[in-house]
Amino acid sequence: MAFAVGAASSGCPFEVWALFTSRLEAQRHADAAAYVFEVFVLPVHDRYEETPRALRPDSWVKVTELARAAGDESVLAADALATGQAAPVDAGSVYAVGDFDSTQLPEVRLLFVREADAQRYLDVSLASGTGAQWMEVMSVYANYDACPRQVRYREAGPALSQLVRPR
Repeated sequence: MAFAVGAASSGCPFEVWALFTSRLEAQRHADAAAYVFEVFVLPVHDRYEETPRALRPDSWVKVTELARAAGDESVLAADALATGQAAPVDAGSVYAVGDFDSTQLPEVRLLFVREADAQRYLDVSLASGTGAQWMEVMSVYANYDACPRQVRYREAGPALSQLVRPR
C-alpha cells in the first residue's frame, strides 16, 4: 500500500502527484502545497497474479467496471492498513500503469512493485483493448523532506488539472 497525494474523488484513474510510505507524511505534503490535494491509499500489487480479478483488463467489458472495482479496492486497502492486515510499501520506486488519454497528467490505474508485472498488465490491456497504454516509474518517499522541491507544489500557479486547483 502507498499513500497517494492527488485526487481520488472522481475514482479510477486516480490522479497521483506524489506517493509516501505513511499517511502522516502524505498529509504533510498536502498541507504544505499551494494546491488542494486529497490523501488516499492505493494498493501496490506484488505480482500480476495477485491483482484482484475485477482489476484485470481481460475480465471486464466496460471501463466503468474497472473504475468501480479500483475505487472499492482503494477502500479495502485503507481498511487492511487500519486493521494491520497490510503494510505500506517501502520507500523506493513502484511502477504505475496509466490510461490512453492521460499522458499529460499522472492518472494512475494501478501500481506494481515489479516492472515485469506492470508490463504484463499493459500487454494484456493492449491485447484486450481496455485502454492502459503507458507505464512509468514513480518514487515512493519515506518522508516529506525526501520529496524533491519540484514535486512539493509549494508555488501557486494554474490548476494542475480539473480536480487539483490552487488554494
